[in-house]
Amino acid sequence: MVCSRVDWSKLAVVAAVVAALTLGVIAQYLLVEREDVSWGLIFWGLALAIFLVGIWQGMRVAADTLALGDEADVQGGAIGPRTEVVLFLAVIAVGIFFRLYRLDSIPPGLNHDAAWNGLHAIRITNGLDFAPYVAEAWGRETMFHYMVALSQLLFGQTQFAIQITAVTIGIATLGAFYLLMRRLFDTRLALIATFFLSISGWHLTFGRVGWRTILVPLFVALVFYFLTKALEERRMRDFVLAGVALGLSLYTYDAARVLPFAAAALIVYELLRTPSFIRTHFLHLGAFAAAFLASFAPLGWYALNHWDEFTRRGSFLWIGNKIEDAGSLEPLFANVKDALLMYNFRAGGADFFVKEPLLDLPISVFFTLGLILALLRVRQRSYFLLLAVLAFSLAVGISSSPNGNRAIGTILPVTAFAAVFLYEAWRWLRQAFPRYEQLFSLILVSVLLLTAYSIFHSYLGPNRRTQFGFFPETSVVGRYIHDAAGENMVYAAAGDWAADTLTYLSYQGDGNPFVLEYRYTKVARELLTFQPASDRGTVFIIKDHPAGTEVFDILRGRFPSATSDQIYLDDDAVTLIANVVQVPPGGGDGADFSAYVEPGAEERDATRRQDLSDIAAVLADYENRTGLLPTTDGSADVGCAYTALGQLCVFIGQLDPDTLADPRGRALRYGYWYESDGSSFTIYASLEIPLAPEEACITTDAFLALEPNLFCIRG
Repeated sequence: MVCSRVDWSKLAVVAAVVAALTLGVIAQYLLVEREDVSWGLIFWGLALAIFLVGIWQGMRVAADTLALGDEADVQGGAIGPRTEVVLFLAVIAVGIFFRLYRLDSIPPGLNHDAAWNGLHAIRITNGLDFAPYVAEAWGRETMFHYMVALSQLLFGQTQFAIQITAVTIGIATLGAFYLLMRRLFDTRLALIATFFLSISGWHLTFGRVGWRTILVPLFVALVFYFLTKALEERRMRDFVLAGVALGLSLYTYDAARVLPFAAAALIVYELLRTPSFIRTHFLHLGAFAAAFLASFAPLGWYALNHWDEFTRRGSFLWIGNKIEDAGSLEPLFANVKDALLMYNFRAGGADFFVKEPLLDLPISVFFTLGLILALLRVRQRSYFLLLAVLAFSLAVGISSSPNGNRAIGTILPVTAFAAVFLYEAWRWLRQAFPRYEQLFSLILVSVLLLTAYSIFHSYLGPNRRTQFGFFPETSVVGRYIHDAAGENMVYAAAGDWAADTLTYLSYQGDGNPFVLEYRYTKVARELLTFQPASDRGTVFIIKDHPAGTEVFDILRGRFPSATSDQIYLDDDAVTLIANVVQVPPGGGDGADFSAYVEPGAEERDATRRQDLSDIAAVLADYENRTGLLPTTDGSADVGCAYTALGQLCVFIGQLDPDTLADPRGRALRYGYWYESDGSSFTIYASLEIPLAPEEACITTDAFLALEPNLFCIRG
């Protein structure tokens, strides 16, 4: 049978889209598997060019066929309420399964940032006064911490309590996202988009890890669901709810700070579209603004009174610093390139998605083609909103350092665009070739199921991809310390065990969670300087590596009465993590208590003493000239780390950066510590050679008090 002219036109559109998809898959293979950026981008250029030709051809198809890109939506029968509920529950069930499946073993350990969240949550349940923001650990919004605190009351102070909090937020996001997409588009597209988010490896990872980042997508969905609903239905209640959601979104994570700008862009869009809106609904807009300010007020008051703390991390990462150092705009161009390639090539994260893209096949291809459709429809409110959220959220990474957590606000528009392409392709096909509607629906469902299987295999299957940042070895050691501490003094040595993970997992359940149940060093030989406790046993934990094995042998020789143990990564006793020496109280019979001093210790201690004298002299001169001292509000903090973090960094021009740092960069976490209330100061260093009693520094700081040879200068 010879096809008609109209049929050939339709087939040309299909051929163009299939060719674009094929070239997109090849481009992704070149980018991800071959890491060939040049050829990958060339193939993507060809794919997009052919796709645009297909869209143009689709718009020329006969009038009885809905053109690809047309704003109208000809429904082939609306989904009934019962069917919608069943499909929605099925999609949510998939999302719940992906987030709860083997949660006890995937991820294999507790991330250090998640552990810090848990530690601060313990302080909250111990009676810490309410604060919307905490300046420690580079500064963190506390909404997630309060949620973890509630979870810990239910499940105990465990890794599960942290993770189930984030997982629950992720599941709630699925429902909120569905409501948003249903409001912006229709039921079918909303179901596809929510299904993609349910199986998203990006969303899955940041949920299971237990980071506060996971709150951002939830509030993106809530803010713009209520705001869109308000602009369409013009009800005061929705404006108030939108304002409250927008204000609360700023308590989640730095990346949410752009949401007010995206909301403002949507309101401006509405004003340009309907100029009379501001005159007829100025009270509604006023209520929106008032609700936003009221819900934001506690955090705003904190920011106003602690501006340096509130902006510390952003100031450190600010791209303007890199531009100034480079003397050109090259760092900005590099960030733009990295931000645009995050989804399809490499996300460049510090913990997750280091060398992988944020999107997996075929969603990465669907997203790119769907983005083209969205750009062509930017005048429609739904697409304008999604593009605005994408652009403003991308700006966070571009202005600092692009990665999957800073760009977490883009996950909803990115997922939506992937769904838009798949939905529009299905919709066009079933209308162009109505005889094969059931076949196209079967293909659509098959694509969704195959995508889910592929992502399950990559993230949850037996041969899943390896992801860094979960610290499985550290987690096993932390639980070992938990069981050993209390009756024993515990010393641990390794080069890369995350301290916050050890601290959280070893917490005994009483007192300040940041007071360590162990003493930790990155240098194995430093264990030889620690002496066994006289009133309880002493446990030395040494990471299994050549230097650690040597120290293990020395300790066994010094304490003949000690017993030994081994810590393995799993129950199969295949991967050895650490060797353990268990010394009885007082050292036991035949114990050798001779002091061990590492070569070069005397010279390094002399450097530390001189550095503190030089810093003290500069501080005294600064006080004489200004009548002030850089203040830490009376708490001890690192003096200057990374030449940018800490109050003493203001003296970089007067002191060599090495003078502000410990000679080995490890004793007190990157630098000397500084404490000042604005009228007096104390500078601390940890020496290697034991101090005479009259030189030992007494401090109330929980962290510094654990240093064995703490030296300080006061002024």
